[in-house]
This record gives sequence, structure tokens and C-alpha cells, in this order.
Amino acid sequence: MGGERRNRAEPPSLWVRVLVALVALGVGAHGVSCLIRGRLVTEGVVLEGVPARVVGALVAGVAAIALARTLYPRWRRH
Repeated sequence: MGGERRNRAEPPSLWVRVLVALVALGVGAHGVSCLIRGRLVTEGVVLEGVPARVVGALVAGVAAIALARTLYPRWRRH
């Protein structure tokens, strides 16, 4: 049982990585926009001031991590 190999999926194709990178860039841009302007409006929820800046910073941070993991796949855990 200690010598068994884990079943690993194939790495994603180039087009999938490009699509994920573009989505991460868009989400990150929205997070940075909320961070700078201090206003977040989404589906009936309006945040202004510090709460919007905190949420914007979290969104931008998660997007940056997703973008880094997409562009540099060797950083992933194995």
C-alpha cells in the first residue's frame, strides 16, 4: 500500500490555461477596481467603504493566486 502510485490526470491544454488566465485577470481587475473605488455592487448587494475594500482585496488576492498557479503549474502540490 505504501508503494501504490496515485492516479494523475493529464495537464490541462494550452487553451484551457489561456481561458483560466483570462478569467482570473478579469476577476482580479474587478477586485482591484473595488479596492480602489471602495464600492462593490453585485446582484442587489451594495458595499461601500472599508467592507468593499476588504472584499476587493480578497477577490484580487484569490485571482492573483489563481493566475500564478495557471501560469506556473510547477507550483502546484503533487
